[in-house]
Amino acid sequence: MRALADFLQRETGQTFLVENRDGASGAVAMRYTLNQPADGYTLFNIGQGANVITPIVEDVDYDRHAITPVANVAAYPSALVVGKNSPARNAEELFDLARKSPGSVSVGTAGATTPGQIAVEQLGTGPNAVPFKPVPFPGNAEALTAVLGGNVDALEINLTDDLLSRADKGEIQLLGVGTPERLPYLPDVPTFVELGFDKAIYSTSSYLVGVHKDTDQAIIDKLAELINKAPKDPQFRKKIGERFVAKGDESVDELVKYVDDTDAAYRPILKGK
Repeated sequence: MRALADFLQRETGQTFLVENRDGASGAVAMRYTLNQPADGYTLFNIGQGANVITPIVEDVDYDRHAITPVANVAAYPSALVVGKNSPARNAEELFDLARKSPGSVSVGTAGATTPGQIAVEQLGTGPNAVPFKPVPFPGNAEALTAVLGGNVDALEINLTDDLLSRADKGEIQLLGVGTPERLPYLPDVPTFVELGFDKAIYSTSSYLVGVHKDTDQAIIDKLAELINKAPKDPQFRKKIGERFVAKGDESVDELVKYVDDTDAAYRPILKGK
């Protein structure tokens, strides 16, 4: 959000402050936003936590639809990763190992109720089910260390420049990505859709920006027009990472549908927790 705040400040000449209100996977920040005037001056970083996961697994005192998404500025796709010494050289080989001995192939994630963990559990459902053993860690760094050290067989994690660099060096191998279509910078890596798991695409971490739902439509339209310029700004692109900048052309209705579809994909997995 700091990269976006910097862009908005340069674009408008006004001051934009980033307030980190940590807690409850974003629920604290969500409540704060909803308690502010619906005037467009308080923006909220919509994520899977406060807007999808927390309302499913906990009783919350807010409606997740109370925030309207106005723009998507960045997206970090998830990936299924193995270490350099893995016997599996592609996703199907890893799937076969897991199917031959259910629960024997461990997959590290950044936490028990993270999009990565949900994706691993989604891979274990349906007619093409792969019975992995999910292993939640306190965060991405710990999970990555585990797969590099051979302490888990695989990893479900969001792509970063560091992860891609490690793949280029041969430290890890990328077996699949959680996107509807193949990524232009990873043309040889199949998508989860190609591998038979269309719901697992919602493990991508998208950085949506939203406002209170009672904000005047004219203000929402103006904010959408302004914020959607960010992905085209060279300084913003450099800070976010060229590969992870969103298209910046989704409509409000498309963004609302994306959040709703994410909820529908997560709910069957999370309701059992």
